[in-house]
Amino acid sequence: MLALVMGLMLVGCNAGTPQWEKNGLEIDGLFVDCQAIGYEERGDVTVRVQFRPGGPDGDPVMLEEPAEIYFDGQLMDTGSTRMTGGYYESVFAAGEKDQQHELHYKSAEGQSFRDTFYFPFFSLSKELPESVSRENELEIRFSGFEKQDVVHAMLSDTSFFGRGIDRVDTIENGLLKYSPEDLKVLKNGPIHIEFYKEDEWWLRGQAAARGRMYLSYNISREFELRE
Repeated sequence: MLALVMGLMLVGCNAGTPQWEKNGLEIDGLFVDCQAIGYEERGDVTVRVQFRPGGPDGDPVMLEEPAEIYFDGQLMDTGSTRMTGGYYESVFAAGEKDQQHELHYKSAEGQSFRDTFYFPFFSLSKELPESVSRENELEIRFSGFEKQDVVHAMLSDTSFFGRGIDRVDTIENGLLKYSPEDLKVLKNGPIHIEFYKEDEWWLRGQAAARGRMYLSYNISREFELRE
């Protein structure tokens, strides 16, 4: 059954119920849990793959040798912690949004399967000023997004009880705006701002092979909010 694990086909997850459940696939195989998470300030992205018996909540297991997993042509490292269990991991440098990446699985039986993805890199096309007046509209300009796209935005001040801004915002033509009304929830002083671009979809392959891919990229900045 391990030979079937990485024969994957992308299936959108927006419909609610995972496709592998809709199709009545067997739940006694391995669920392929893939994630790639990156931070601009670190300059790299960590790719991690785990195999979970029975479904997404199964405890991770390592594949029997001589099975191997490669990322972009390089053999993935192996590791394990008490919190996460066993995993396969690779790190690559932050780069171009349109660069294709590949996971390549070679089974113990000699079969070979591949899956590819593009990582959702983005950046600020214009840096934020050091100081922003709450009386003016705050404009944030991005590059790397579609004409209309969404981003998870978090703006917080240093006050203990401040709720700040934590929501999914729409970017139009690379521009995101916060009105003076939006800024009212923030106190004057240092403001920490973070943006996350996230993608997730279900993977489905032959027989019981199934799983998910989760991608996340973060950039953060700080500025001073004043009257």
